[in-house]
Amino acid sequence: QACEDEDGLDVYQVLAFRKNDMNSHRLKLIQPMKKWGCACDVLQFSEYNRAWFVAVVVFLLQVIGITVILFSVTIANWQEDEIGCAWGFNDWIYKNNWMFKILAFLWALVITLNIGSAVTQMQLSGFNQVIERIGVDKYSSFDIVDISLIELGYMINLYTLLVAVFGSYFIVFTSKGGADAIDMVLNAVALFFMIELDDMLVTHEDYEEVALGAQEFLKDYVDRNSVMDDGNSPRVSKQACSEGKLTTLTKCVDHFGFFIRLTAFVGGLVAPIWIVICYDGVHD
Repeated sequence: QACEDEDGLDVYQVLAFRKNDMNSHRLKLIQPMKKWGCACDVLQFSEYNRAWFVAVVVFLLQVIGITVILFSVTIANWQEDEIGCAWGFNDWIYKNNWMFKILAFLWALVITLNIGSAVTQMQLSGFNQVIERIGVDKYSSFDIVDISLIELGYMINLYTLLVAVFGSYFIVFTSKGGADAIDMVLNAVALFFMIELDDMLVTHEDYEEVALGAQEFLKDYVDRNSVMDDGNSPRVSKQACSEGKLTTLTKCVDHFGFFIRLTAFVGGLVAPIWIVICYDGVHD
């Protein structure tokens, strides 16, 4: 369904598919300047190589990039002594600061309400929902993708979500009111763009080839089970990790995911209240 709608796959899932798809490992010779009369052959990287490159770039942006951004903003605001709490009555009425407090509270509430839908979307996107439903004992036969890469991609997405959520709260808290109030919205939304980055770089060709690979896998899976019913041995799994290592990795991802979701939801309850009490949008 994800392939038909062209929605739900991310670059990590595409990489996991390309790794186990032999056609994606083929190098190609192309002649990019043939129409100008030059028949020079140029070696084109395989789709698997391209998937690796895209996944590494997105990983650097989603993990390293967003962490550096949040750290830099926090240090800058700390050095400028803009982190405080304007909780007094005079802070509420000074230059109608109460209006900007409510605006900041409502925007923080929007961020909180988005946490649940973002986590659900991650769990139900593409191959994630399939792996969520099948047991660990079925991992070896589900070799259309490298499950270890799927799990690692899911962890990266969860981490990006956590940093984006708390980063957005912090940006809302340190933003100014008045004419600069629009920065509160734009800067907070910019961090949530990082969550969608791995989805945006999946191409139409990726969806087509994953759909074709899924059809071939289902046909092969039925044939394979028929052969096993006849008493023959099953096919060797393409998974990079053994069943024991995959089980351990899955448990680690489950625990990490629970911690991230718990932290995000607790922060989602506390942050809007903290913001409406301490936000100061009018003092210099």
